[in-house]
Amino acid sequence: MMEDRVETVLPATSASPGVARRFVGAALRRWDTEPGTVDAAQLLVSELVTNAVVHASSDVRLVVSVRNARIRVEVTDHDDRPPQMQTTRADALGGRGLGIVDGLADSWGSDPRRDGKAVWFELAP
Repeated sequence: MMEDRVETVLPATSASPGVARRFVGAALRRWDTEPGTVDAAQLLVSELVTNAVVHASSDVRLVVSVRNARIRVEVTDHDDRPPQMQTTRADALGGRGLGIVDGLADSWGSDPRRDGKAVWFELAP
C-alpha cells in the first residue's frame, strides 16, 4: 500500500491559489500521477484556496495525500461556516467554484475542525 503526504501553510493573499496549484502539481508529479489528473487537481485546489482566501480571510493549510493511488486534497481555514454551492447567473463573474469541484472530483465535502473547517476533494485514477 503506497501512502504519502505533504502539506504547507499559505497566507490569505491573492497569490496563494497559484502557489497551491504549483505545490499540488509538484507533489502529484513526484508521485507519477497522470497529467490529466494533475491538471484536474490543480484546478480544484485553486477553487478551494480562492474560496478560503476570499470568504475566510485566514491562512490556509493545504494537505495533499495519496493512498493506493487515490488522491486527496484538503484545504483548512479558520471560518467554521460550511461551503455552500451557489446558483449563479450566466453573466456572473464568480460563484462557480464549488460547482466545478462537484463536477470534476470523484468525491468532496467539508469537515468541521476545532478552529474552522476543512474542505476536501478526492480523485481516483
